[in-house]
Amino acid sequence: MLFFKSALKQLKMNPFMNILIVIQLAAVIAILSALVSLIESRLEFYIPFKDEFSSQGYLCNFDLMVYSDTEVKEQIGEATLECSYWDNLAVNEQDLENDPIATTYIYSDRYIEAYTPSMESGEWLNKQTEYSGLLHAVVTPNNPMNLKTGDEFTLTDSLGTSQQAVVIGVVEDNQYTVGASFYNQTDLWNRNNFYDMYYTYNSEVELPYGSWGIYLTEEEYRNSNFYNGSLQIYGMAFVLTDGMSQAESEQIGSILMANYSTLYTKDLSEINSNSFDFVKEQLYILLPIALCIFFLTMITSISVVSISVSSQLKTYAVYYICGAKWSSCSVISFIYSLIICVASGIISIAALLLLKNKTETVISLGLWEWAVMSAAALLYLVFSAVIPLLITHASQPKEILKKE
Repeated sequence: MLFFKSALKQLKMNPFMNILIVIQLAAVIAILSALVSLIESRLEFYIPFKDEFSSQGYLCNFDLMVYSDTEVKEQIGEATLECSYWDNLAVNEQDLENDPIATTYIYSDRYIEAYTPSMESGEWLNKQTEYSGLLHAVVTPNNPMNLKTGDEFTLTDSLGTSQQAVVIGVVEDNQYTVGASFYNQTDLWNRNNFYDMYYTYNSEVELPYGSWGIYLTEEEYRNSNFYNGSLQIYGMAFVLTDGMSQAESEQIGSILMANYSTLYTKDLSEINSNSFDFVKEQLYILLPIALCIFFLTMITSISVVSISVSSQLKTYAVYYICGAKWSSCSVISFIYSLIICVASGIISIAALLLLKNKTETVISLGLWEWAVMSAAALLYLVFSAVIPLLITHASQPKEILKKE
């Protein structure tokens, strides 16, 4: 308690200097965290399908015609197909020919678990409740049928087969959608890297053309009234040829390009290479900035702590004459620095949360951001413990008091 009171007394003795230190440290912590968020954002859309991108095979776009999965699987033999599916389903007795019919995407477990879009309300498909004959659906925002979370509605196919469904969530507007090539690549457009797996649903762009979407799970669809033994493939898909010879893999690629994905069939090695080139291009820009800030943190930490300790030498000398050891003075300095760290941390976190909630930025407060902020604070605290020992051990209390 005595050490804590002494540390508080030091804070009160030079408030202007301490406020500057707090602001400086808060700025360094916030900038380091923002840089980590920026680097993470470059990997955010690669990581969900990193296993596929690093495999042997192809990324394809089945966007010209709708193909049966049984037909495609028969043609590619032992290769593995990972894809999304499609159906033409009317909502609440819509006219299939004249009304704006939703594009019904049917996602496999792999696609559902790989990427979760931000939700306007409700939950994504990977959190649906147990299936009991009522299809769980996620819909795009501002849809023409005004479907909201919790609404029940009827789906009907071209044969007149119907089944009830319930909306469990509404996707936030202007969000990336996995493999949904019915929508526009408004900010991506054929980069030949991992971004080609994502399309943007923007209601301002899509709704004037009557384009909106419903997302269902493959498992529930196969148990529904609509399933007739096969699913219709549509959108971006992986055809994986791991374990096959190069010649066999190339033969499957030729089949895909000739019959099923004529406009876009890319070797995954090309996609993976281009993806890393894109990430490295961004890191080459960001890493020098991050390193400069790191070294700036070290230099300013040493300088600030040295100035602070030097300005308090007379106080420490008085403590020493009254019976305290130099190590006790170091503890007081450490507690003083800890209080500054806590104050700086609160300010930096508040600033980051404000930016995150009030502006469209990539800033987040995840595991890596917390790790970097903690490391910066720990670095400052280490210096605050070591530097006082170095300064005070090289000084004699009598000499300090005579100089003052």
